[in-house]
Amino acid sequence: MAASAADLFAGATGNTAVYSTPSFKVGESHTEFYNAGVSGKGLATGGSSTLVPHRPAGAEWARSISLLYAWRVQVTLASVTAEDVTFDVDWNRYDITGDTPQPIAGDRRTIKLRPGARHVLDLLDLTSQNLTETNLVLELEVPRDDAPRAEYANATLAYEVWLVHEPMNGQKVTERLNVAGRDGQAVPFRFTPLAFSLDAAPQAGGAAGPIKVTVEGSVKGRIRPDGGVDLAVQSGRLIQCTPGLTARETGTKSFVVKPDETTGIEFPFVNGYCPIGAGSQPANPRPGVVTGDDGKLRVNFKEFFAGDKTSILVTVKRQG
Repeated sequence: MAASAADLFAGATGNTAVYSTPSFKVGESHTEFYNAGVSGKGLATGGSSTLVPHRPAGAEWARSISLLYAWRVQVTLASVTAEDVTFDVDWNRYDITGDTPQPIAGDRRTIKLRPGARHVLDLLDLTSQNLTETNLVLELEVPRDDAPRAEYANATLAYEVWLVHEPMNGQKVTERLNVAGRDGQAVPFRFTPLAFSLDAAPQAGGAAGPIKVTVEGSVKGRIRPDGGVDLAVQSGRLIQCTPGLTARETGTKSFVVKPDETTGIEFPFVNGYCPIGAGSQPANPRPGVVTGDDGKLRVNFKEFFAGDKTSILVTVKRQG
């Protein structure tokens, strides 16, 4: 996969940057070299094939830039899933103002990043050097991975997504959605809200009720060389209570699945409560429905949904 080995940026008031974007395979390593110096009142950054860049005699840029620091960054791609990427990083910063580079900072670390995220390896405060730029940052970035890969450009992943709600007392409620997208594309889904009365099992989708639960999210698959699929299921549950209070919970889980294999996520209900408003308590209320000192009904989620089971089931098929 493609991943930036490092991005070297001047800070918020700066305007210079250098970066590289090598392609990795799991287990492979890349070593990159970067440097920074002063040119007049500004910061100059660059990359090179060696720790100390070659400075050709007579080159104008070599005369105009006073080199200060160099970085060596070795990045090993440890693992890749549909949800995140893990790197082993070994880096050092050197003082290169003298004849021999002197290591002055660095470490080894393991970094796990989601696509589009960055991790700061090094940060320099330049305010004391009276430069236009005030700081310098060395970052590792994982680009977003929703771009189609050439080898799977014509492939489509079809998803069968089921919502299954099994109440402690009452009839099981199910709904199926069929969605599809290209390799690496996050495809959204949203089920019909489940309505709940204060003394009954969930009602038919779209029915009235003081409490509604909406399950939504997205599915994203990345085809593996062995024919399997790295599947990331981002799921969220929105609990809405009349007259308008809402509670939301979200999460993402990753799986490695075979074509036509079904996997699932079961939701634990969150702690919390919501006020329902003025009204009399039902003759046979569900657990968790109580009347407060102010005379208003309120629902404790954990008790109200105790014994209920809400799950998402996903089956993925490759087309093309």
